[in-house]
Amino acid sequence: MAAAVVLLLALTWGGTRYPWLSLPTVTLLAASGILSAAFGWRLTRAAEPFLPLSILANPVMRMGTAANSFSMGASIGLVIFVPLYYELVHGLSASDSGLALIPIALTTPGSILSGRAMLHMRNYKWVPVLGLSVGCAALAALIWQPALPLWAVIVIMSLVGIACGTVFPVCTVSIQNAVPNHQVGVAMGAMNFFRALASAFAVAIMGAILLTGSGVALERAGNAAAVAVNVGAPGFDFAGVFRWVFVAAEAFLAAALATLLLMEERPLRGPE
Repeated sequence: MAAAVVLLLALTWGGTRYPWLSLPTVTLLAASGILSAAFGWRLTRAAEPFLPLSILANPVMRMGTAANSFSMGASIGLVIFVPLYYELVHGLSASDSGLALIPIALTTPGSILSGRAMLHMRNYKWVPVLGLSVGCAALAALIWQPALPLWAVIVIMSLVGIACGTVFPVCTVSIQNAVPNHQVGVAMGAMNFFRALASAFAVAIMGAILLTGSGVALERAGNAAAVAVNVGAPGFDFAGVFRWVFVAAEAFLAAALATLLLMEERPLRGPE
């Protein structure tokens, strides 16, 4: 908990309250690393460790958690910054940008599709692999042309949302299937923790890109009106700034696809 809190403080303050390479930010990151190392040292010596290392040593647990985390990071990052993209690039109101955001939040169709595949198919990874491949290709189109028409952007975000939805059930069930029954709860808790941490990383990275690209001064970065200064500037290319936000999301999606491909596809256990 201490290591995570210190790390999240570094991610929250870095690039806003303090520069990324400033002493406070570097100190927080170093403290998080030291606390994490101390936690790992304790886990190797405790009779009943809070997080058994055998769980982290499980290859399905590692790759499944990584795929789930990267996918969630891309999804959460886009959910947070795409409404601002709609407002600044396409001129939508706050309420209209919220409505246009609905497609990327609809991960349910992808979850249902991959869940059904796991019920009836031995090779169940093909659904999220295909979904992430389509999501990466769709987002690449937005990177290539970040000022696409609004309807095209909504279609792309729908594909990305469905792609992320296909990952969650496959990775979750695969992890539950790979660990002993008495460790399923611990494995799920660890997966959710790393998934939340990856989301914080994604938001911090995309936020730093947006602030830097918008030319927001450090001392004003915490001010909500800071970006608005450049909004009214004639000819300011906000679409070009968001291109790099989408590049960051693409990197997270690509990492999710890579780790998913590396995850072992074991036969699923039946009822016991």
